[in-house]
Formats: sequence, structure tokens, C-alpha cells
Amino acid sequence: MSNRYLLTQLGHILILGPLLLYIGISKPPQKWLYHILLILGIIAILVFLLKLILVWSSVFWVLWHILFIGIILIWVGVKKDKSPSFLFNLLIIIGSAAIGYNLIKLLKRFIK
Repeated sequence: MSNRYLLTQLGHILILGPLLLYIGISKPPQKWLYHILLILGIIAILVFLLKLILVWSSVFWVLWHILFIGIILIWVGVKKDKSPSFLFNLLIIIGSAAIGYNLIKLLKRFIK
């Protein structure tokens, strides 16, 4: 497994997952946190669209990030703390899943 994949896993475990959990749980009043979500959503959609066009591998994960993750991040990024409450619940679920899934993959990598 490449170092790039390791960095991706660590980024999900240490940065993205906790950020989504924090915003989902606390619904913070700081607008700059929502701007980060908006930017991350746009980046996710663009990066995974490019991946879909150029590589056409892991189609499920690519479509998951484009059609689900990216759209939710943009939606919350635009609506900010006025977002529907179910979106904050989804951020908690996505953050937990990002940490859990990548932590399991990381542990399997080093336990082998």
C-alpha cells in the first residue's frame, strides 16, 4: 500500500472525521467552519469526478463521495447553522464512519 493511501487514511482519522463529528455534535456558531465544509465538498466532488473520468476504479467509493458526501458538505456549508437537523446527524454518522473504516483499514495494514 502506498504512502499516499496512508496519508489519506490518517487524514480521515485525524482531521476529517473529527471535524465532521465536532460540527455535527456542536452546530458551532463560527461561520468559518462551514466555509471549510463548503470548500471540502467542492474539492471532494471535483477530485472524485476527475478520478471517475481518468481512472474509473472503485466506482462505488467515487460515486459515494460525489453523490453523497460532497453534496452534504456543500449543503451544510451553504446553510451553515440553519441546516436541517438531520444533516448534522448525517455529519456525525459520516465522521464516525470515516474514522472507524479508515482506522480498521490502517490496523489491518500494520497487523499483517
